Amino acid sequence: MRLVARAYDALIMLMSVLAGLMMAVMMLSIVIDVVLRNTGSQSSSHIFTFNEYFLFLIPLLGAPLLIREKGHIYVEALLMQFSGKARHRINMTILVACVATCLILTWYSGGIAITDYVRNDYDMRSLDMPRCCSPPSCRSASRR
Repeated sequence: MRLVARAYDALIMLMSVLAGLMMAVMMLSIVIDVVLRNTGSQSSSHIFTFNEYFLFLIPLLGAPLLIREKGHIYVEALLMQFSGKARHRINMTILVACVATCLILTWYSGGIAITDYVRNDYDMRSLDMPRCCSPPSCRSASRR
């Protein structure tokens, strides 16, 4: 069991490091894009597309560490008004709500990803990517 906990810790840390690296890459790519535009050169259309995907992935990769470290929005002043037992129950309620939210989003986005994979739907932009997590209204509009 200890090995599983250490592997889970390593996975969470890896995900947060990847989120940090993505933020650094986004910053550099935006600087490069602006410099290229201001010097009259043509920038890559992939920069915008990758930054869109990074904006989607960064919160997903960073959230587990934030929840573990209570780095997300956490009302410490409110919790201090309760006794130890009540504070523990509220903390457990917050953690269960976080886990439930993650499970619901995983179930919903997983279903959409599987449907898009089976239908062989692609997100057609400057970079052809398999379409994942698109709202059902977008899929019905693309069939018209």
